Amino acid sequence: MLRLVRFCVLTALLGALWAQPASAARILGLPETMTTPHFQIHYTGQVGSPSPITQQRAGDLAGNFERAYTTVVSEWGYPAPLSDGDGLIDVYVTDLSAIPAAGLAFPETANAQTWGYIHMDDGSTNLPSVAMHELFHLVQYATWSHMDASVLEASAEWAGFRFIGFPLAVDFGGTDPVPLLETVGLPDMSLTCNGESCGATDYEALGYSRWHFFEFLSERFGGGTVNDLFQRGKTVNDPAVGAGDLLMQMLTAKGSTLGDVFHDWTVANMTGTYTAIGLKGITPPAYSTTLTGNGSGTLATQKIPVNHLAARYVAFKRGTGTSDGPCYAATLNVSVTVPFGIGARPMFKWTAAGSPAIPLALSGSTASLSVPWDTCSWSDVGLVSLPNPSVDVDAALFSVSGSITVDKKTLATSTPPPAGTYTGPTVPPLTGEEPPSIAVYGPETLRVSKKKRVVRLVVFSSGTGKLIGRLGSLSLGTRVLRTGNNDLRFTIPRSVTRSLAATTRLTFTSVATNGTHGATITRKLVLTK
Repeated sequence: MLRLVRFCVLTALLGALWAQPASAARILGLPETMTTPHFQIHYTGQVGSPSPITQQRAGDLAGNFERAYTTVVSEWGYPAPLSDGDGLIDVYVTDLSAIPAAGLAFPETANAQTWGYIHMDDGSTNLPSVAMHELFHLVQYATWSHMDASVLEASAEWAGFRFIGFPLAVDFGGTDPVPLLETVGLPDMSLTCNGESCGATDYEALGYSRWHFFEFLSERFGGGTVNDLFQRGKTVNDPAVGAGDLLMQMLTAKGSTLGDVFHDWTVANMTGTYTAIGLKGITPPAYSTTLTGNGSGTLATQKIPVNHLAARYVAFKRGTGTSDGPCYAATLNVSVTVPFGIGARPMFKWTAAGSPAIPLALSGSTASLSVPWDTCSWSDVGLVSLPNPSVDVDAALFSVSGSITVDKKTLATSTPPPAGTYTGPTVPPLTGEEPPSIAVYGPETLRVSKKKRVVRLVVFSSGTGKLIGRLGSLSLGTRVLRTGNNDLRFTIPRSVTRSLAATTRLTFTSVATNGTHGATITRKLVLTK
């Protein structure tokens, strides 16, 4: 669907497309067509044109669309897109790099139920998830075209990923596939937020990154749940009724409430209990991390605001952040003061695989929990969820406090995972050296000039070693660490800036000189003008 902030780029394009398909194709310089049972692909193979493709690629694109059409209509049971009169959906293969976009779908009229047409970038003809995403917009237009933009994009993105089986990584046409978990938005973005203020990138602001909520709905209520939501809009037939109200009505009809479903979704995002392969094991990023130390004492109180239909997670990390000295058994006590009237139910989850989510005991406005703990050094953390299931209360203020009681008469250890069952030859691990502990000075969000593309970090290191930088799955190289403060720079390749909409997470990992990996620190990247 067209990103409204980019309309000025498409003025000439839109002017052409108000014409009949044949005229539009002629104006756009697309003299060739390929016709299938449901689609007519308009393209050019002329060398020197802005977007030439071969006949084979046109066939691949048509095949992706036909397969998507059969899947969404015959297998998933959604209504077919409406016809513009000839029974064929027009698809124009053009150069969309100026926007940039892999594909765009347009409604033909302003009616509540309408037909539409599709633009595909000449570099996206081989991407089946994009074909399904754009076709799903036409399915949406045929049912209820006035749905909120964020829901249009989130559910279309869900359909595209479902079409390709929710893989561990998705091809967006860039140099490398993007891990599916990196397309998931931050949990403190309100589910029903619309507009540019909803995220730092178009992928977040326009709703794409909230697609996993619709996968959660589908796993809980069935694969036709998204269709039920759009049918509810068609039945109500009032453009003034927003997606949040329609969602509440639909869930009420299914015997549930939006608050309960949202709460359960925040738990699923802690435990990774999805059937979708690429979402299994998902762990939300922590809003804050508190080291619980190696002695008994009270932990600092945190005041944390959370907007409507959003959640934040606070982490408690055992020990002092180093492995020095013996470690002892302990008890962690957590207390959360819940804002009045929003119905929040905090949960606790140790992030190790297989650990369950435990509800905090709620008494009045106070939720509390005591769990076994220790002062050892662990890579896992304890997460406490702060969900705001209300539909209209923003900046609901949670107060999180805690304490730790250490039993120095009882030694404890960080229990390693069970040994594997492999019985073949083994190579002993590198020994004799530990990676340095690191601390990164600066904000959680790093704002980097899109022109210079240089990430600058001041890193404190407890010893000598190296620092590996990554942007998603892309390596940014290795820098040498010396004991003390290090002023380091990483350059983002110009070739990947177009695919950064879904890849905005930076990770920095300390490495010993013998190759042993240590702690990883994560930061969010935002490109600025």
